[in-house]
Amino acid sequence: MNITLTEGDLDSLEKELSLALARFSLGKLNIKQSEDLARVAIKNVDFSSNSALAHKGINWYAKEIIDVIDFNLLSC
Repeated sequence: MNITLTEGDLDSLEKELSLALARFSLGKLNIKQSEDLARVAIKNVDFSSNSALAHKGINWYAKEIIDVIDFNLLSC
C-alpha cells in the first residue's frame, strides 16, 4: 500500500498527536514537550509500511509512546 501525505496532512497529524500526548500523559508532559515528541514521532513514521497507525489511530500511537517514556529522565 502506497500512502501519499501532504505537508498539511503531516502538520495535522503532528498537532493531533501532540494533543493526545499531552492528554494521555496526565500532566507529565508540558505542551512544548508533547509538541517536540510529536514532531519527532511523525517524522519517523514510515506511513508506506506502518499500517498499524492507519488502523489503530493517533490515540493508540500516543499511548504507545507514553508507555515507553521514562518521565523521571525528562527535564521541565
